[in-house]
Amino acid sequence: MSELNQTQKPIKRIPYNKVTASVWEKQAADGRLFYTTTFSKSYKDKQTGEWKNSNSFTLAEMSEIPLLINQVSPHIQMLNERNKEINRAQAQQQTPMGYQMQEQPPQIPQAKTQQQTGLAAQRDAAMVNKTVPEKSNNVATPTQQHSPEQ
Repeated sequence: MSELNQTQKPIKRIPYNKVTASVWEKQAADGRLFYTTTFSKSYKDKQTGEWKNSNSFTLAEMSEIPLLINQVSPHIQMLNERNKEINRAQAQQQTPMGYQMQEQPPQIPQAKTQQQTGLAAQRDAAMVNKTVPEKSNNVATPTQQHSPEQ
């Protein structure tokens, strides 16, 4: 694995007290993007007055790293999901003549009993004709017909 290019900048920095998590985007040999995280702290050199970075931590600073991991992980997961969607979209655009393969679950025909079919047909006919279906053993009939004036 190659070292980070010093001119490259992290795509995200998350500071927490003295420690900062930096997320870096890298590209694998096959073109896939992946992400790494580094942790550092900044301090001011007492002799020169310059700000410097270190990746050496005290016990108290080490306890901040898991908190940063909890903040960085969802961000990296979101980036990975975004990349999957981009790759999926690109793959669909590269299919011949714009054909897109879409998997659809097989449809299972629903078996209806004689009674269900009869009741549904009576209900549908009643809704279309706005009449009360005839009384039968399978259907309860309202006592009066609904009219808009009521």
